[in-house]
Amino acid sequence: MGSTDIEKSPPPVFSVIVPTYKRPRYLKRAIHDVLKQSMQDFELIVVDSDSGEGSAIKTVQLFSDTRITYIQRETPGSPAKTRNTGAQNAKGAYLAFLDDDDEWSPETLQNYYDVIKKHNYGVHYLFSPVINTFEDGRAPRVQKRTAPEGLHDFLDGFLALNFRALTSALVVKTNTFWGAGGFDEQITCGEEWELCIRLAKNHKGYFLDKPLVRRTIVMGEHAGGGPGKKAVGREAVIHKHIDLFEKRPPVLSQQHYLTGALFQQAGNIRKAQKHFWKAWRYNRKRIDHLARLCASLLGKSFYSTIKKDGSMSC
Repeated sequence: MGSTDIEKSPPPVFSVIVPTYKRPRYLKRAIHDVLKQSMQDFELIVVDSDSGEGSAIKTVQLFSDTRITYIQRETPGSPAKTRNTGAQNAKGAYLAFLDDDDEWSPETLQNYYDVIKKHNYGVHYLFSPVINTFEDGRAPRVQKRTAPEGLHDFLDGFLALNFRALTSALVVKTNTFWGAGGFDEQITCGEEWELCIRLAKNHKGYFLDKPLVRRTIVMGEHAGGGPGKKAVGREAVIHKHIDLFEKRPPVLSQQHYLTGALFQQAGNIRKAQKHFWKAWRYNRKRIDHLARLCASLLGKSFYSTIKKDGSMSC
């Protein structure tokens, strides 16, 4: 080897992307969770959306591991933008995402790698269930298992939201991720759902039936934002994939119904009525959808009465 030759290390199997914003306590735990993985063939990319405070870089500097890359965005961005920034700098064969307030078990990457290796790196995306923990002291609860373990076509399930892939429990082949276009940066809530729909349009995915991620739910906080933000995100996903939804009228009906319920919870009655009407239009067998529309037209007090009665809970 000549003196000018530089021996390059092979790229890692995983690029772990941790987006963060003004949460140094959580970030420190997230970094620790990644570094203590039993499967050590990874790089860790921390993407900081806080352009001013500097708490994230101070937290990263507590760790001397050379596999850690710190990126500070010039302007705050949505979770989709932040994750895409990390992916643009990734060298690994697969992208794994860990939100800074979620937790991984020490065997998380090893479990994903076992599946990837078994299928000779042919798996395009993987996801697993989540353990929900509660700060109010309630017992932890494992997310409902959404499918039998194995390689499946998940498109119908993702459209109907029967299958859920929390971002911190999602691993995507890097080439597949960019082939699908990455996270849609115009969708500010539900972006992982929308990405999974695009992934499932062209590829089968692997459901690993092991809860490998812990998510803490704080009372009074909404995962992914409040009902108004969730409603806007869901509406955007429906609009973007209306061609797929219209081929499945009962599914489209249910998505309009759930979107209407979120808008109503947020106090946007006009938007709620629009979606309740579409829910009834796409599935006239659902009398409950018609009843919810009628209740919204009759006014907030009538709706509150029947909701309190328990006859129209969503």
